[in-house]
Amino acid sequence: MMDTIPQLTHKERTEFKKLMKRCAKDPHQAIKFNRTRTRSLTGNYYWDRFVAFGLAESVAYNNKWNGVGEPEQLALAISNDGQHYFEKYHDQQIRWLLKSALIPLIVSILANTPNWWPMILKLLRWLQ
Repeated sequence: MMDTIPQLTHKERTEFKKLMKRCAKDPHQAIKFNRTRTRSLTGNYYWDRFVAFGLAESVAYNNKWNGVGEPEQLALAISNDGQHYFEKYHDQQIRWLLKSALIPLIVSILANTPNWWPMILKLLRWLQ
């Protein structure tokens, strides 16, 4: 079974790389954001999309909770799927290249090889 990954645009992939770098720099591997929510979770369009795609997740910063079960500070962290997104994306691109370009090219060359035999035989006779 093949893993399906979200189809991010070039800009989204760029923003996701930036988010991954920012999370990697933090000692708790997360980015704090304000607790006040409007319609969006983080206040950043791209970050909200990454959460919706499952590439990032909302967590309690430094795993600290208050007495009522609410996180003291909300943070955004990269999920397990997000950690391996670019590896899966690269594999998907290679599979696409093989399926759509390389294999049809090889089949075309093999299908036209009988047309080349007379030229190949003349070349071999000339080389002797």
